[in-house]
Amino acid sequence: MLFVHMTDMEDGQAGGTWDFGDYTHRCYREAFGPVNERFWIGAAQTERRRQALDGVYATIGVTERGRKVSIPAISALATA
Repeated sequence: MLFVHMTDMEDGQAGGTWDFGDYTHRCYREAFGPVNERFWIGAAQTERRRQALDGVYATIGVTERGRKVSIPAISALATA
């Protein structure tokens, strides 16, 4: 089995999530044995939670899932 980690692709096509039976799930199962589903959140629930957090973070100037910040003091530092 080949494990590939590409930080720039963490979000990838699946948005950084996993679902039962997908590639990520199969890799973890092969490497570590059965996945304890209690500690894993599937893609649909992950997206619901991210959307809730997106709304909270947007009110303080953090958007695009943390990739963009419009807080004046921080924005000034980023361009310095």
